[in-house]
Amino acid sequence: MLNVLKNIESDQAERTLAALVKHLTPQPTEGDVGEVPLHPLEATLLDEIRQRAKVSAGDLSQEAKAKLLEIIVKEISQPVLGSTRAIEAKARLGMRGDLRPDLYQIKFGDSFKEDEKRGVRRSHVEETIHHPDKVEHLLPNRFTDAEMPSLSLYAKTMGKHASNDIFTLIVQTQRQADKQLVSSVWRVYHSDVDLSHASSPLGVLKAFVSVYAMDFYIGDKTPRHFLLYDTFNLPHSGHPFKMIEVHNPGNDNFVSSFMFRISPLAVAEVAIAYVINTTRYIRDLRKHNVQIAPDVK
Repeated sequence: MLNVLKNIESDQAERTLAALVKHLTPQPTEGDVGEVPLHPLEATLLDEIRQRAKVSAGDLSQEAKAKLLEIIVKEISQPVLGSTRAIEAKARLGMRGDLRPDLYQIKFGDSFKEDEKRGVRRSHVEETIHHPDKVEHLLPNRFTDAEMPSLSLYAKTMGKHASNDIFTLIVQTQRQADKQLVSSVWRVYHSDVDLSHASSPLGVLKAFVSVYAMDFYIGDKTPRHFLLYDTFNLPHSGHPFKMIEVHNPGNDNFVSSFMFRISPLAVAEVAIAYVINTTRYIRDLRKHNVQIAPDVK
């Protein structure tokens, strides 16, 4: 425990840590880091955290902030600090993507049953989220409304190296406070998808989509493969799902990943959108001897 916290009650420790979280992670309406003056106890604690993290007082970089928040998260996660304030501070960090991967709770929805039918193991997803090779938290910077989905992408390479069966598992989630809701999971085989230019989880997902995508139309007749945090005017005809059309001349099976909402200005705000041709994808999975459920085609 930090020395400053040893000399105060747990309730005051929680308040102080929560205040530092808010100070280091301002929301768009709250100003920049350092604009709101700290109380003496908060300032003393921040000085100790800076010393422990070996971060100078004038360093306001993202890398420095990450080091400070890592120490604060460890303190918040102590069993003695489990009140509402500590939980709220952890949730705030989680929503911004500032929590360590292993501190997120993982939630599986009903749609994960379809992923399991395509050979995805729950244990692999948990391992990928808690111990990823790379993680990328996507923030809807162009949308200030907190209701817009915040997405995370986790990547972990599995399988035997130097073989055709090596793959990168991509787990797409939606962040809700300190929880990660699993929305899509893909096995990206290196022998099937060129990942030579994919340096991030988003890059791996885009490379995967480029191989298995089906064109779709949203808002107009422009064919699209992949959308991330974009906006489109709604047609006058009404319901938003009528504005989405998948181009499927071969009548193949497909899975779509569409996350969007309708703004008060009658604009479709898209968090993410793509369509995967699962007929082709499952054919390639079987080529790698992945155990596919009998009813999946």
